[in-house]
Amino acid sequence: MTASSPELEKTGPSSRDEVTARLLDAAEALFVAQGVNGVSMEAVAKAARASKRTLYARFPSKADLVGAVAARLYEGLRTRLSELPDDLDLTAFLEGFASGVLDALSEEKMKGFLRLVISEAVVQPEFARAVLEAGKLPATQVLVTRLEAEKARGVLSPDMDSALAARQFMGLVKEPVFWPVMLGAEPLPQAAVIDNAITLFVKAYAR
Repeated sequence: MTASSPELEKTGPSSRDEVTARLLDAAEALFVAQGVNGVSMEAVAKAARASKRTLYARFPSKADLVGAVAARLYEGLRTRLSELPDDLDLTAFLEGFASGVLDALSEEKMKGFLRLVISEAVVQPEFARAVLEAGKLPATQVLVTRLEAEKARGVLSPDMDSALAARQFMGLVKEPVFWPVMLGAEPLPQAAVIDNAITLFVKAYAR
């Protein structure tokens, strides 16, 4: 690497993290400004002051890069969900989970990125899948794990399909709040939606 190269040659985990952060910053900004399909990997590398070799070493495809951007946007939600106390009863856990999900999805950066991915999903479905795998599925799995535990304790019906029930609960809280915002409509009050969703969910699945 020469002195005129756009990428500074450094070694060590901290410098590697800095380069990765620059790549993700550049990708996120370019995706939002130009659309995922309108941005080349070369443009991302140039904006991040990194080489294409460095970019591809970390993210072999654009779908991988989209997934990594999504994973970083969902990082706050993952942290919030991981900090929910283990001793919460089911109702309190569901309230904390639903609030965390809706708060994360209401952030402007998240909404802008998700609108972008949804708008391009017809042409490039692999980008939507990357976001699903990096963000939504890990969050949903937190709920699935808790529902399985509640079923084992006899709180919820032994016949409940935890994976299906988790998706149903997500639908109960997202449909009246998240999707109206994404489509430019007025959402229902978040607290009331969560309370109603918990009531319906527990009524349906409580043993």
